[in-house]
Amino acid sequence: SYVDSVKIPQSCFLLYSHKELERRIRFYHEHNISVAIDSNITHYALVNNTLNEYLRELLSFGFNILEVEVNMNNDFEDNQKIFDISNSFDLELQWKFNKKNSGNNILYNENLLEKIGELRKISKSKIILEIDQKFDLNIFNKNTNWRFISSLISTYSQSNFIFETDIESLQINLISKFGERVNLGLIDPFQVGLIEWSR
Repeated sequence: SYVDSVKIPQSCFLLYSHKELERRIRFYHEHNISVAIDSNITHYALVNNTLNEYLRELLSFGFNILEVEVNMNNDFEDNQKIFDISNSFDLELQWKFNKKNSGNNILYNENLLEKIGELRKISKSKIILEIDQKFDLNIFNKNTNWRFISSLISTYSQSNFIFETDIESLQINLISKFGERVNLGLIDPFQVGLIEWSR
């Protein structure tokens, strides 16, 4: 009941048999949990201009959420086209920012605010902000640009973001900074109890 969605990583998509993948997705659906596909595979489909074929395959397995890494060089029309195609397949689209997008820690990227505004005009789905594991807790030290983060949240509302990190201490820190209703991603299934206790 604490989990809204799960993400199937690239390795599982490539290594599991079709039957096993379908079984897992069916299990999640039985518990009213949506299933997302790792953005790495979506990126491959976009680069190779095979998005339509790729989305048909995702639907055949039962995926609900399409995660797309934001290309900072894409213009409004490029992103609108991606949304229109995913929408035509009735898949929820989630835009994802990570270190590859920005060339630096995403929370310090000056272009982020503008790009999020552009994406919000296209769709109202949640936006994933990946916190690079290499930064660990140093993101949230005295040098953190909290003014920028506060501006981001006050402009677009905290409920529109998912903060992704697989570091448990950082997940708890995010709860303490943003409150109990913060959306967190990359939670280890065995740590769901700890995170919910922290909330």
